Amino acid sequence: MLDMDRTSNLPKLNFPAKLHLILSNHEYNDIICWLPHGRAFRVQQQQRLEKEVLPKFFQHQKFASFCRQVTGWGFHRIQSGTDFNAYHHELFLRDAPEVSRRMKRPSRTELEERRQAQANVEPNFYLMPPVSSEANEVESWTDPTKLLLPMSLEEYRERLIRRLSTYSLSEKTMYLQIELNRLDQKKSKIVQQLQNLGLSQNYAPEKIPPPPSSPGAPSMDEIIRLLNERPRYIQ
Repeated sequence: MLDMDRTSNLPKLNFPAKLHLILSNHEYNDIICWLPHGRAFRVQQQQRLEKEVLPKFFQHQKFASFCRQVTGWGFHRIQSGTDFNAYHHELFLRDAPEVSRRMKRPSRTELEERRQAQANVEPNFYLMPPVSSEANEVESWTDPTKLLLPMSLEEYRERLIRRLSTYSLSEKTMYLQIELNRLDQKKSKIVQQLQNLGLSQNYAPEKIPPPPSSPGAPSMDEIIRLLNERPRYIQ
């Protein structure tokens, strides 16, 4: 897996890209995480964020500086309801780092206009469809015969190349790391579901035969191995 914490490309990423990287790492989920709907995130443990996360991605380790960057990029803090103290931006969505490429740091005037527009409106994201591609990728977490993608490894490779074709070197590296983090987390969920179904703890997801409807579907490990061949995609 890529070591984005120390890559020379990291300083070239803007704040939303770095934030996507942080939120994609499930090891930080008890510190900072997406909310269930995938349209907002919340800091769970401020002190651990300062000590364990911020120094790896930014030149500062102060929570106040982090919050200034969040608000400076146009994120809105939810001040009531279930998502109290969470932050959201219409272009910052879980599993969609390509959407955040459209984010621009607003001017002071634009920030003030955003604040006024959102001052008395607290969105209810639970009335909207959750932001996630899980439903399309895996039919059911309780069925171990369903693989990650209903496509061949070659199709997945071509889709990946097309998606990265307009990315800069630092953006390509960032996207691949987010994809690896996401797949690694899904693999852990699959293993947990297999155990819940009473299967052996050593039952490997890659040994599951592909369903008849998708004879060429790759296993989780095949996809992760493909993504780890990053020189082919970031040149």
